[in-house]
Amino acid sequence: MLHAHLNGSIRDSTLLELARVLGEKGVIVFADVEHVIQKNDRSLVEVFKLFDLIHKLTTDHKTVTRITREVVEDFALENVVYLELRTTPKRNDSIGMSKRSYMEAVIQGLRSVSEVDIDFVNASDSLKLHNTGDGIGRKKIYVRLLLSIDRRETTESAMETVKLALEMRDVGVVGIDLSGNPLVGEWSTFLPALQFAKDNDLHITLHCGEVPNPKEIQAMLDFKPHRIGHACFFKDEDWTKLKSFRIPVEICLTSNIVTKSISSIDIHHFADLYNAKHPLILCTDDFGVFSTSLSNEYALAVRSLGLSKRETFALARTAIDATFAEDEVKQQLRSLRKLVEINHRKTRPFFTAATASGGTVSLTPPQFSPLFPHFSHRLSPLSKWFVPLNGPLFLSSPPWKLLQSATPLHWRGNGAVLKKVEALNLRLDRIRSRTRFPRQLGLQSVVPNVLTVDRNDSKEEDGGKLIKSFVNVPNMISMARLVSGPVLWWMISNEMYSSAFLGLAVSGASDWLDGYVARRMKINSVVGSYLDPLADKVLIGCVAVAMVQKDLLHPGLVGIVLLRDVALVGGAVYLRALNLDWKWKTWSDFFNLDGSSPQKVEPLFISKVNTVFQLTLVAGAILQPEFGNPDTQTWITYLSWLVASTTMASTAAYGVQYWKKRPISMIKRS
Repeated sequence: MLHAHLNGSIRDSTLLELARVLGEKGVIVFADVEHVIQKNDRSLVEVFKLFDLIHKLTTDHKTVTRITREVVEDFALENVVYLELRTTPKRNDSIGMSKRSYMEAVIQGLRSVSEVDIDFVNASDSLKLHNTGDGIGRKKIYVRLLLSIDRRETTESAMETVKLALEMRDVGVVGIDLSGNPLVGEWSTFLPALQFAKDNDLHITLHCGEVPNPKEIQAMLDFKPHRIGHACFFKDEDWTKLKSFRIPVEICLTSNIVTKSISSIDIHHFADLYNAKHPLILCTDDFGVFSTSLSNEYALAVRSLGLSKRETFALARTAIDATFAEDEVKQQLRSLRKLVEINHRKTRPFFTAATASGGTVSLTPPQFSPLFPHFSHRLSPLSKWFVPLNGPLFLSSPPWKLLQSATPLHWRGNGAVLKKVEALNLRLDRIRSRTRFPRQLGLQSVVPNVLTVDRNDSKEEDGGKLIKSFVNVPNMISMARLVSGPVLWWMISNEMYSSAFLGLAVSGASDWLDGYVARRMKINSVVGSYLDPLADKVLIGCVAVAMVQKDLLHPGLVGIVLLRDVALVGGAVYLRALNLDWKWKTWSDFFNLDGSSPQKVEPLFISKVNTVFQLTLVAGAILQPEFGNPDTQTWITYLSWLVASTTMASTAAYGVQYWKKRPISMIKRS
C-alpha cells in the first residue's frame, strides 16, 4: 500500500469518540458532524467537512500516537504486508508540539502496535517488534514513512521537513511527499527543498494533476519524481512525457470519483495506462474519509477492466517494484507474493464483486488480500492426474548443455525398433535426394565408415555406407526440440505448468536418445555437435523468458545463464573462423562443419554438473506453482545460488580451455 495518508485513514469509531470529547469541551458542535462521520457514501462537501474536523482532532501527541497504531493495525487486518504511510509533520506552539515531536508521536504509535509483528526500521539489522519467535498465528507488516510537504508551507518550512526526514531515516523514513490543497502554492516554492531531498537520495512522490494546471504538471514531470499520485488532468503531451519517463502512477479510483476529479470509473485513465503497460499501483488515498479499502480498489479495477487472476497478481508485482523499501525487503515481498499466488492457485472461485447499497464494491469473504488478491486458478489439463515423483528427478542431456553430439544415425541390427529407425532414415534420405535443401547450405554430415552393431552378440563389423544427408532421425529430433521451445513458452505463459514440465521432460529424453544411439554406433558428426546445442539454446531461451515473466526464476540468474551461453556460442563461431584462418569462399563453406578444418567441441565436467543443477532448478521452479510449498521455495532459492555459482565456474573453465587450445594461427599472431 503506497499512497495512504495517516489523517485520512482514521477509524470512524475513533473519529466519533474524539469528536464527542471535543463537543463536550465546546470546541465543536457534535451534532453537526455526527451524521457525517457515520455516513459511508459521503459527498464532496461532506468529505471536506470531515477533513476540517480531523485537523482539529489531531492536535496532541496522544491522539497522533493512537491513530497511528490503529491505522497500521487496520491495514494489517486487511492483509496488507507493506505500508508506506505519509503524514505532514505539524507544529502547534500552544501545546508544545514541534515537527520533530509530532513525528516522535508517530513513531511511538508504531512501537505500540501489538496486534501484528511490525518492521519499520530502515536498516540492514532492522528491528522487528512484537515477534513471538514461533512464527505461528502472527501477521507481519512492513511500515515505511513519507514526510509530506504541505502546499501552504514556505520554502524554509519545506526544507525543515526534508532535513527532518534525513535525520529520521533510521526509524523508517524513506521519502518525501508533496500534497495539500492543489489550488494553493507555487511549484517554484517547493522545488529547492525537493531537489535537496533528491540530491540526498530520498525518494520523491508528488500529488500531480489533481487540478488543471498544465505548466505545473510539465514542471513536475521534468523533475522526474520516483512516483506521482492521481494524474487526473493530464493532456496528451503530459501522457506522452509520463510514459516516456516510465514514472509509476499511484491510482486512487474511489478518491478520484468522490472528489469529482473523474466523473465515472468507465472513463478513468487507469484503463488507458494499464493497456499501455505503464507501471500502476492501486491505492486507497484516504480509506477512512472515502469509506474504501485496498480490497475495494482491486475489486473496482477487476470489474472495470475485467482483469484475470494473472493480471491482478501482476498489478501486485508492479506495486512491489515501485516501493521505496530497501532491496532486501523488496525481495522478501516478492517471495511472499509468489508463495501466496502458489497457495491460491488451487482454491476454487470465491471472489465476487457486488454493489452494496452504499455504492461500494463488497467482497466475499471479507479477508480478501489486497496485495495478493485471491482468485480461482484453472490448473493445466495434466495437473488433475499428474503427481510429481518422490525424490530428485534428473533428465539426461538437458537443454543448457552447450555440446552434446546429436549425429546422423545409421543403425543396422536385428532389433525390430532399430530396423524401423533404419527404414525411416532411408525414406528421409530419398526425400532429401529429391529436394535441393539443404544442399544449398552445404550442411552435410559425412561418416566414412559406419559400424554395424548386432544386437544379440554385440559384435562390431566393418562396412556401412557414407551418410551425407542432413535430414535424418537425430537431426529431425533436434529440429522438433527447437520447435518445442515456443510451445513450452506458450504453456508456461498460460500457467499449464505440469504440461510444460512433461514437455521439457520429453525434450530432455529426446536429447538423450539421439546422443545415446550416436555414441553406441560411434558415429561422429560436427554438424550434430552444433545443431543439438542450438536447439537446446532456443528451447531454454523460450522457457527462461516465460519463467521470468511468470516470476518463477530470478531475471538476474537467467541473465547469467543466457550470457554464458551467448559467450560460448560466440566463442565457437570465433574459433571456427580462426580454424579457417579467416578465409572461406562462401558462407556454405563456413557452416559446412564436416568439411575443411572440422573441429568438435566437448563439454567439461563442471559444465555437466552445472547442467544437472540447472535442470533440477527448472523442473522444481515449473512445478512450484501447482505442487510447491514454502519449504520447497526455500530450496529453490538455495539451488538458484548454486546454479549461479556453477554457471560462473563453468564459464571460467571454458575460458581456460579455450586459452590452452586456441589455434596455432592465433598463437603465431600474438
